[in-house]
Amino acid sequence: MKSTIEKVSSLERRLNVEIPANAVSTAFDQMFKDIQKQANIKGFRPGKAPLATIKSLYKDRVKQDVV
Repeated sequence: MKSTIEKVSSLERRLNVEIPANAVSTAFDQMFKDIQKQANIKGFRPGKAPLATIKSLYKDRVKQDVV
C-alpha cells in the first residue's frame, strides 16, 4: 500500500492511497464467501446458494464495505 499527502492550500490536504489489486480482489472474495455462509436465499438451503447468485444480490453492499 502506498500513500501520499498533497498540500492543496494552507488549510487543505489531499490524501492519495494506492492499494494493490490483488489485495482488493482477495477482500471481495472473502466477503462474498462470508455472506454465502450466512445467506438465506429462497430456493437454496441456508448457506448453500451459488457464489454467482450471492455476487449478483450483494455486489453493491460488498463494494461499499470493501472500498
